[in-house]
Amino acid sequence: MRLAAALRNDVRLQVRHGFYAAYAVVICAYLVLLHALPPHAREVLLPLLVLTDPAVYGFVFVGGILLLERSDGTLESLFVSPLRPLEYVASKALSLGLLALASAFALVLPVTGLPAHPLVFAAGVGLTATFFVCIGIAAATRFRSFVSFMLGAGIGISVFFLPVLRPLGLLDTPWLRLLPTDATLRLVGLGLGRGDGPLALPLLVLATSNAAALVWALRWLDRHVIASGAVPTAKATRHRAVPTRPGRLAALLAADGRNLTRDPVLLFVALFFVPLGLAVRFGLPALQAWLAQDLTPWLPLLAAFLITTTPLTFGWAAGFLLLDERDEGVLTAFAVTPFSARRFLAWRLALPTAVGFGAALLVLPLAGLGAAPDALLAAAAVAALEAPIYALFLASFAANKIEGMALGKMASLFSLGPLALLLPWPWQAAGTILPPYWIARTLTDASPWPACAAGLLLHLGLLLLLRRRFVTSAA
Repeated sequence: MRLAAALRNDVRLQVRHGFYAAYAVVICAYLVLLHALPPHAREVLLPLLVLTDPAVYGFVFVGGILLLERSDGTLESLFVSPLRPLEYVASKALSLGLLALASAFALVLPVTGLPAHPLVFAAGVGLTATFFVCIGIAAATRFRSFVSFMLGAGIGISVFFLPVLRPLGLLDTPWLRLLPTDATLRLVGLGLGRGDGPLALPLLVLATSNAAALVWALRWLDRHVIASGAVPTAKATRHRAVPTRPGRLAALLAADGRNLTRDPVLLFVALFFVPLGLAVRFGLPALQAWLAQDLTPWLPLLAAFLITTTPLTFGWAAGFLLLDERDEGVLTAFAVTPFSARRFLAWRLALPTAVGFGAALLVLPLAGLGAAPDALLAAAAVAALEAPIYALFLASFAANKIEGMALGKMASLFSLGPLALLLPWPWQAAGTILPPYWIARTLTDASPWPACAAGLLLHLGLLLLLRRRFVTSAA
């Protein structure tokens, strides 16, 4: 009865905070992308999408949920109630596993119809989802902020994505069979009617991995949450020096600089564009060989995607920092000082904008994608404003970090705005309301400056609207 009640409560929470709505939007975008691909590429990429999104994203969601419950003191209340830790973990795993199954079938049905072996397909997706939920719970017990969790733990689980390279012909070694995600791809493939390999071994690998992840989650919950007594909140563990004069802007810069050098997670955010650019430089030739076609006509869109994604990374981090600072009362503290909350907000948005502009200028040369100097400058100027817009969007419309995750997943689809260039007029006109569309136009038009001017006007208008919304919501 306790487990059933906890499960109902978790599903209601996920619906209320927009998890299902976010996946409905994302699945629609994936379906458009899949139907635009050639059949052989669609056949290979469909299982990879099932693995890398519906099956795995529970890791992200459960980490945010646990961190929010921990900062609010909810976990302390839960674990002095009749609800047992095993029931807590099981409820989270089952509810997010249900979301993964619903998303996976919604993705597959319009493309291939009902899987040839639906139970095998469901086993692959469901067991993978519960595995990642359990390791997400274990990992989240060691972090105090969602940004640190996403980057620190996210890097740690990247090894589980190595099996994705096998269907692409980039890596094939027997050691991959030891990873649960390799078993996922095999079960999903068998479920879709592709191949006739053994069924017992991948099921055994996933079942064993789930058991190990469950034990890990329970032990770390007990060690780092339950046994520690009172659950420390973010307010109790994080302290910020509040400048009392406008001249202390230099002190904020120095403090943020020290945090950047001391925190490897923040340093990774600042330098993320470097591995991103290098991955494109060295991975693009392999992708062209795998697809067996020339991708040169697509390079301007790829360049627009890279130069858009780079500032978005800084905006994502700044958005969740603003959510943390709003919850901790930092903005309220600044409101009663001469520095003022408005100046602090301006600083919080100016820093990712400036860093995003510099990174946007560098990511295309790193990726080996050429662009005329004036086009690169114009595109970087427009793209830099993606950072404050994304940050304010999250901080303005999300009531907490859980809603921030759902909104962030939906908002990330706007980075696909450059694809509107593929549409004929008048359908392409719909893309003009998407900020990244104008970034692509600066890179593809004969003269980048008209598109740059239109993009700046759109971005600045959105920025003013979102700033007003944030100030109203934070009041």
